[in-house]
Amino acid sequence: ERKQAEKELLKSETFLNTIVENIPNMIFIKDAKDLRFVRFNKAGEDLLGYSREEMIGKNDYDFFSKEAAEIFIGKDREVLNKKAFFDIPEEPIQTKQGKRILHTKKISLLDKNGQPEYLLGISEDITERKLAEEELVKHRNHLEELVKERTHELEEEISERKRTEAKLRKSEERYREYFEENISGSYISSPEGQLIDCNKEYERIFGFNSTQEALETPIDKFSVNPNQRVEFLELLKKEKRVTGYKPIFKKIDGTPIHLIENA
Repeated sequence: ERKQAEKELLKSETFLNTIVENIPNMIFIKDAKDLRFVRFNKAGEDLLGYSREEMIGKNDYDFFSKEAAEIFIGKDREVLNKKAFFDIPEEPIQTKQGKRILHTKKISLLDKNGQPEYLLGISEDITERKLAEEELVKHRNHLEELVKERTHELEEEISERKRTEAKLRKSEERYREYFEENISGSYISSPEGQLIDCNKEYERIFGFNSTQEALETPIDKFSVNPNQRVEFLELLKKEKRVTGYKPIFKKIDGTPIHLIENA
């Protein structure tokens, strides 16, 4: 029975060793008295660049800078004194391959009297994840900066558009005021003679009863000389500006009227 028990114990230890050696995270065990390494797995060897033969029996001062070693050992002492579980989300460490960032968890392993006998540590290399997160933050900040710049540009464009629209409204108001209050008959028409707009004086000159009536009546309808609009447009096209043109029209009631036309 004793041999069978020893066989089962050996089998169990082999099984546990296999698990420890195949876990992808660094696993280390330190003696609680002097914090020297007593166990180190393959993932730890790959991460730090040291073999377990180099690590066993030595402490952090043998592999890291004095400042870094004091930080590691100080945290170990705190874990042992408090007999508590510690989670260290980010822990920079200098390895043979360069600087890495670890996520480390530490806990006290107690003896039968409840006193710390060993310190167990499990460290995950999160360097690539941190670099990816930092790159993502940079990219996000860059995008936010682009959005901020574009937002500023759009705000400037909107402000400029509003200023332009305000100037245009003011110009239109001045034009409309001049157009309506002009003592001369004023109108806007298409080249074909279709009236687009006119003022009250234009309506009075021709005898219209309303603006709507004036807008629905082509200018040529009141020309005494059927060719005078053609002559007028040719002169305007040639000179770009016409003053003192003297056409003859007739009012709605047929009364002839002599006008001076400028365009």
